[in-house]
Amino acid sequence: MELIVGASNKSELNKINSDVHQFQIALIDNAVSQLAIDLLRNYTLSHGLSLPDALIAATSIVARLDLFTYNVKHYKFIDGINLYTPVIK
Repeated sequence: MELIVGASNKSELNKINSDVHQFQIALIDNAVSQLAIDLLRNYTLSHGLSLPDALIAATSIVARLDLFTYNVKHYKFIDGINLYTPVIK
């Protein structure tokens, strides 16, 4: 979802859609929801963490998956998250 939202044009969206199959997709569950709430409590005021970014970060942490994102600044302050930033060609 993070990649799709970050696409700035149809070409980027097509590239994302063709490449995303190589990554595991994790779904939101109770553990993710609870962690997202905790992240919001800790980082909304200090870092401007939004609800969608909290859910994405919590999903990544609970599932123990690297987060593939172009928006490192949205997540770099969160303990326990592993960020993977792709190189745009």
